[in-house]
Amino acid sequence: MIFRASPMLSCSMQEGLDLALVMALMEQPISILLQDAAVHVLADAQPQVQGRRHLGKLLASLPLYGIERLYLSPSPQFSVQVEAPWQIVDAAMVAQLWQEHDEVWLW
Repeated sequence: MIFRASPMLSCSMQEGLDLALVMALMEQPISILLQDAAVHVLADAQPQVQGRRHLGKLLASLPLYGIERLYLSPSPQFSVQVEAPWQIVDAAMVAQLWQEHDEVWLW
């Protein structure tokens, strides 16, 4: 699953993560890649949107559901410090991820 949209502008990230959790419960292998504006969800100062679950906490819980292939492709103007299991990838690695997966869902 690739998330590109800002989590502040729509519910698409929350909906996609809900789907990822359901798929993980059905023992489907899941990889998640954050790109473009979606990277900002990992910023420490990310505000909570009223009426929505805290996406930072939801992302932190993914390994508890067996979702441990978590990737981040930040733009050059946005630097972020990430901890395991998040892995920062470059364009070549993103291309490799596309080839390794049978299905790619964009959010």
